Amino acid sequence: MSDFHSFIGIPLNQQINKVFSQLQSDYELEKYYKKIVDKHDFHLTLLYLGGWDAQNRVKLWERLNKRLNAYPTVSLRFQQLDFFGKPKQPGVFYVKAAENPHLSNLHTIVQEEAAALNFPLEKRSFKPHVTLAKRWKVTTSNKPKHWEFPMEMNDVFVTADTVCLYRVHPHKQSMYERLSTINLSE
Repeated sequence: MSDFHSFIGIPLNQQINKVFSQLQSDYELEKYYKKIVDKHDFHLTLLYLGGWDAQNRVKLWERLNKRLNAYPTVSLRFQQLDFFGKPKQPGVFYVKAAENPHLSNLHTIVQEEAAALNFPLEKRSFKPHVTLAKRWKVTTSNKPKHWEFPMEMNDVFVTADTVCLYRVHPHKQSMYERLSTINLSE
């Protein structure tokens, strides 16, 4: 086991972070959720590694560096708000990324390289998203009536030009520390 939890993800830029922070405010997520994601922590997860051992994590990152060094940047479009969990008390409130073959292929590469090192992959399908809030706060109340998921929003576009290895700091305000970065090709 590793001495900390980690994941591989795509960071977002400051401009998009402002838009997503505004969505948190517009929907008053702090009233309903225990954990509001810090604006510096917005990302799109490609693979959660958890406490996978450090030696394998390093090997995986080396393999991804070789495999992704010529991978092109990925254009992302966010177009809907949605949730995971119970419909009346949605446990995770997120921004959904539109389907994109380049993003799906990037995810597949990360999965293939992890599987080659015997990482236990999840069976769930890839649902690219950026979490805005999680852990429903009030067990006696349901979501507001005007939250009809999926909820359309103005399209938000961003170019993903890096993939990062993150360390999780669960008890800090900004929970995710970038340990290493792979730059995608222009």
